[in-house]
Amino acid sequence: MASNNPKHDLSKSIRPKNSARNPAKDAPGKPQAATGVTPPPKKGDNSGNDTQERKFWRKKPVETVTLIIVLAYTVISFFQWLALKDSNQINRETLVSVQRAFVTFKGFRTGLSDERCNSEVKTFFRVQAIWENSGTTPAIATVSSFNFKELPDEPDETEFKGAHQLSDFSIGTIGPKAELMSLPLSIPQSLILCDQPGSSRRFCSWGWIVYRDVFPKTKLHVTEFCQKLNETRIPMAPATGIATEWATCRHHNCADENCEDYQAIANIMPK
Repeated sequence: MASNNPKHDLSKSIRPKNSARNPAKDAPGKPQAATGVTPPPKKGDNSGNDTQERKFWRKKPVETVTLIIVLAYTVISFFQWLALKDSNQINRETLVSVQRAFVTFKGFRTGLSDERCNSEVKTFFRVQAIWENSGTTPAIATVSSFNFKELPDEPDETEFKGAHQLSDFSIGTIGPKAELMSLPLSIPQSLILCDQPGSSRRFCSWGWIVYRDVFPKTKLHVTEFCQKLNETRIPMAPATGIATEWATCRHHNCADENCEDYQAIANIMPK
């Protein structure tokens, strides 16, 4: 049987019983957020991660303390290693400086010798340089040069070094607390005896020596000397003796890097 109020029946069929109560939320074009879902954090917001890290360290106190101790021990060990390295280097340098070979110019050996020349006997003045190793270890690979000439003044750099190559020398060794004599150089006695105070003749003697010590990875050593002959005297007895008086030159009395031409002399030796 049909209803007497058709309008009332039509409204019931169009609007269901369980429709949404808020018409504003049902407006078309506006999506509704799902209920019970947490919105994602905004970009750049690490507050949640920081909070989780703090909770981790608070929940793991033993691991935190252990990590701090390990880091502190590592830092301390590193600085101890640096200090030990410096101490070992100082000890090594001290050992080398105390026990290494140290060759110095000790002086001259002079004398007179008679030599026959064309059925005539002539007297010559002979001079040798003495090198002494005052160290407790030997000086090895030694190369030395010695000169004695008449010069108006001290030798210049070119004449002091000489035009030498390694093949011009013999390589030797000086033991600890031992001496090395250079080859003797001779000059007529008559020239030397004219070298008196006030005389215009002047003689100069100079030399250098290059050597290594026995310690590995150490530099070449150089020793130089230069002396001027001021006066010579022949004593009354013995007749073959001679006395000399020497003066130190202004340059070339040095050792190692104190010598201005250290590198030039050291370059004679092979690297």
